[in-house]
Amino acid sequence: MQKISNNLLGDATATGKSLIAATDASAARSTLELGTAATTAASDYATANHTHSATQISGLATVATSGSYNDLTDKPTSSGMTFAKTKVVGVDAQTIQGCIDLVTGATALNQTQILIPPGVYAENLTLKPCVSLASTGGNNGQGSVVRINGYHTCQGSATAGDSILELNGLRLDTNTANPVLTLTANGSTKFLVHIQDCYLSNSNSSTSVVGVQVNANVTVRAANVRTTANSTAGAGGTHWDVNAGSLYLERCSGEFGTGAILMRGTNGALTPYAEVKWSNYIIQGTNCINITSATALLTMGWSAFQNLATTGNGISIAAGSVAGVFDCNFSVVAGASNYVITGDAGSALYQQGNNYSNAPYATFETKINAAVAQFTYTPSRLNLGQTATPSAPNGGEAWLSSSNILTWYGQNATQYTAAALSVANVFTVQQQLNAGLKLTSSSGPTITAGANTPEGAVTAPVGSLFLRTNGGASTTLYVKQSGSGNTGWVAK
Repeated sequence: MQKISNNLLGDATATGKSLIAATDASAARSTLELGTAATTAASDYATANHTHSATQISGLATVATSGSYNDLTDKPTSSGMTFAKTKVVGVDAQTIQGCIDLVTGATALNQTQILIPPGVYAENLTLKPCVSLASTGGNNGQGSVVRINGYHTCQGSATAGDSILELNGLRLDTNTANPVLTLTANGSTKFLVHIQDCYLSNSNSSTSVVGVQVNANVTVRAANVRTTANSTAGAGGTHWDVNAGSLYLERCSGEFGTGAILMRGTNGALTPYAEVKWSNYIIQGTNCINITSATALLTMGWSAFQNLATTGNGISIAAGSVAGVFDCNFSVVAGASNYVITGDAGSALYQQGNNYSNAPYATFETKINAAVAQFTYTPSRLNLGQTATPSAPNGGEAWLSSSNILTWYGQNATQYTAAALSVANVFTVQQQLNAGLKLTSSSGPTITAGANTPEGAVTAPVGSLFLRTNGGASTTLYVKQSGSGNTGWVAK
């Protein structure tokens, strides 16, 4: 054996001799220049997917360990619009106010929406501009899916473009001396508030309480908003208090309380301002709409107002203010002191197509205080087939009589009377179907049509035209070139 071993060693290389001579695996590994992995058990190594912490891996970008978007490089360029952020009550915070307080730095281009799940919440909210409140689900605000019991305030932003607020699908209730919603501008910066599909109520019995208070430099646009007040007769306050602000109501309604709209204060010409369209209010107080400002402007159309109070009026207008009312229905309780429209000397009412009543179930009965300057716009009519002259015609009004004579009436400076209706009232057009056409004026040329030549037959001033119905080449059109009688006609 020794001889065999010697022979093997003799034939082996130096490395081979070292391996043969090695006394253990460690010596052999050293001879082969192997690492510790050669002798490590296979179970010590991962044979499938394996998770490593970021700290175990070198060469990663900062964002891989921070998780922050701000640590990204080569971020996409912003278009200038940032999508609104959302906070959810019960997820981001347990209360509505808690979610509002989480929001900082909201702007018109970076708004935040607070989503409110169905439920009843007892909170007095301090709202923020550019932080809107909205109910979740299909709630339209007319019920109580999202009901917030308390009184709420919001002051606009000092930055004009960021001074906005939106409320959607909410029911806001209070029974306090405070308005359910008070809106105040930040100084002279305009504040725009949108209220959509909401139910607002102040059930306090005091007649001085308010539903929504709209202060100076605040503009409220409300659509499909229902407001209520205390239901006891003669109790409750005013639905909308426009204190030198502006109010736009569209498809809104309200009931109970002692007033629908109060317009007070002053903030320049035509302010406070209110515009009401397709709305309906029923109250039981002194005035359905009370204008105490000397600079107010009220415009209303296609709406209905009813006052159930035994001593109540429709609209009361202060001196200097103007109301324009078109195609509206007003109903007040009959009474010696009750007026559908009342007010001070120096106030004005412009109207068209209204239905006034101050007696139960009596329509088209008008009772307007003589102190109010009343201006009625009546569009021009076309009176057809009347034998007698129409009474009180308007300027530009037309009358086609039963004898086929068409007459336009001009406007007399004082009133429209039969005596004032003459050729001096601009001009008259007579159309006689059996005798052709004749257009005449109080002075100047005429246009006449008929058979045969006008020369020696038709009297007209110079410049007049005659259209011959049986003429031919060069004898169809005649021009009166001289004279004041029936001669001087030249065929053209």
